[in-house]
Amino acid sequence: MTSTKDPSVPHSGRRATVIGFLLVVMAFLFALLMSPHLPHEVPVHWNAANQVNGTMPKPWGVFIQPILMLVVWAILWALPHISPRRFRMEGFRHVYDVLQLVILGFMLVMTVTQLLAAAGLRLPIGMIVTLGIGLLFVVLGNFMGKIRKNFFVGIRTPWTLADDEVWLRTHRFAGWLFVAGGFAFMAEGLLGLSPLWLIVTIALMVILPIVESYRLYVTISRRRKAGN
Repeated sequence: MTSTKDPSVPHSGRRATVIGFLLVVMAFLFALLMSPHLPHEVPVHWNAANQVNGTMPKPWGVFIQPILMLVVWAILWALPHISPRRFRMEGFRHVYDVLQLVILGFMLVMTVTQLLAAAGLRLPIGMIVTLGIGLLFVVLGNFMGKIRKNFFVGIRTPWTLADDEVWLRTHRFAGWLFVAGGFAFMAEGLLGLSPLWLIVTIALMVILPIVESYRLYVTISRRRKAGN
């Protein structure tokens, strides 16, 4: 009897997809459980002073986060299947699986936090979100150097996509930067610093790897030309 399983998707990939879907189901079940305890206008956003500054009516206010999780899960499931042949993700599929579960786990925690706070439980929303984002960046940073060249995940600049060595060294640099930025995020959250510091941290984490990829491309290209 012929197997109908897609040979391009490792067993671990299918397992991560199933676990990720279970996380989405958990988010929907928790939202359904909390729905009777939530007001008609459900708080969905808080400012830096932990005050509600955004609401959505039921049922959207209740299920908006689980719906977003479902969309992210579907995108993460689809990317390995639509990746071009020369840029397949099998070479780092175990890393990709960890990353997708970490992202969905983070979204589940944010969903639970938002719904509990919307139900009236006094929670330090800003601190929880900042700590969660910081921890997410620390985890992502630890895996950045293991991501192989592809069109969807990682630091995808013209220079990293053009050269394997530039890709590798840029992602190693970005990995250290993400870890440092993640710890900075957590420190900023614990100290209650101005959101401006968070914006500056994110800006550096976005801009510096792009600049470094260009610098590496120029340096490596010159070295190779000199070696000829």
